[in-house]
Amino acid sequence: METETDVSKTRRTALLVLLLCLALTGSARAAGKGSGTETGVRIKVSALVESDSDPEFGLAGDRESLYLDLKPWFRSTLAPHWTFYTRGQLFASTSTTRLDSEEGNIVSDGFVGLRQVWVDYDGLTPYPGESLRVGLQRLRTDDGLFLDTDIEALAWRFDTTLLDANLFAAQRFAGWRTDSWHLEDEERGRLDLYGDLAWQWRPGHWLGGFLMYQKDRDALPGTGEVIDAESRRTRRDFLWFGLRADSDGRNRAGAAGYWLTLMGLTGSREDLRTEGTVATGSTRQDVNAWAADLGVSWALPLPLPVRVGAAWAMAGGGGEQGTGRLFAASGLGSNRSRFAGSRSRIYRFGDFLRPEFSNLQVSTLFATIQPDERYEGVILFEDVRLDDPDGPYSSDLMAGSVVPGSGNIGQELDICLTRYLDTMQWRSIKGRGYLRLRSSMLLAGAAYGDDEDSLLYRVTLDFFLDF
Repeated sequence: METETDVSKTRRTALLVLLLCLALTGSARAAGKGSGTETGVRIKVSALVESDSDPEFGLAGDRESLYLDLKPWFRSTLAPHWTFYTRGQLFASTSTTRLDSEEGNIVSDGFVGLRQVWVDYDGLTPYPGESLRVGLQRLRTDDGLFLDTDIEALAWRFDTTLLDANLFAAQRFAGWRTDSWHLEDEERGRLDLYGDLAWQWRPGHWLGGFLMYQKDRDALPGTGEVIDAESRRTRRDFLWFGLRADSDGRNRAGAAGYWLTLMGLTGSREDLRTEGTVATGSTRQDVNAWAADLGVSWALPLPLPVRVGAAWAMAGGGGEQGTGRLFAASGLGSNRSRFAGSRSRIYRFGDFLRPEFSNLQVSTLFATIQPDERYEGVILFEDVRLDDPDGPYSSDLMAGSVVPGSGNIGQELDICLTRYLDTMQWRSIKGRGYLRLRSSMLLAGAAYGDDEDSLLYRVTLDFFLDF
């Protein structure tokens, strides 16, 4: 167990790294970029208005927020084939706010943190798309279902015209934020191993597969041991496996696009038994479950570029076979991707709900309009239901339980309008940015009991600059 002194020292280290990142960025800007050095800063100012959704995190009642998200970064070529990169983060808000996009499920009114710090070596093979990277880094898959997070890892990437492969071993050691340094119970001692391979069997069409192994190495409290809020209550020993087929049309190219992902989960889960605040043992259960995500899209033959599509996703809820057939998410994904054919990443299962990919059935209709490179509009309609009406349900923005026996979570309408600013210049500094309006409305279903037919909303205006 870390002492307060250890935590304070680690926090000071993170702050020093962030200050170093800011200093390097400023000095490099002042002196001009060298041949092997790049610096920059990402600035996002957001205004948020949302309805009552999450009293558990102190977000009860309608509220308005204005926040600033500042991310300075520094990249340097240390030697041939060697690259160093670091990125910090400063977040400040007028009220307690839930950050979105790549930050994940973070609720805060302000913090200083470290997002990435890694060293990359790309000289193992002669292929330009190959590298070995170690440190706190971004791991992401195209669909965002299993991977889209910053985490401490050793990762190898291989990206060529016909083959694409990824391998990594990862484990979180800290939250890397001044307001939340300790890891949550389920993240402590959790080892993740991942590998995938994809083959372009014909131009624009890919076949592939993946494996992901996750093991909690910390033991549960022993019988008779007093437990508290930070005590571990479950242990995973999971293996996910899957097959994928998709086209480049999924990412804005071609007249038609498709994707199909079939996933399986096998392993075991151990849950702690308690009586009051005392551990009384544990129960172990084998887990075998499956899930699927599929969709198609078409570029309509119209003067105005419009792509329409439909998608469906299902993650097993167990049903009469019990929780042994309950599909579980990895905990490292964001469910954000460009599945709608847009430049911006969209939440796959709804921007308002953002449900965990477990015990879920989601039907989606979407359309993306791109008059030119400067403008983009995306509209999505989603019907969200539980695969097992009596099974568990988890949502990032709608905390708490739902009414047993009713699997209708609700219908959600999401609209995302973006004005891209790809050519910006301030003095000698060039950059890019966007102005984006996101609106998400949920018509709550019968699963929310007294709130059935309530219209809940979330509207965000983002102004983003990357210099």
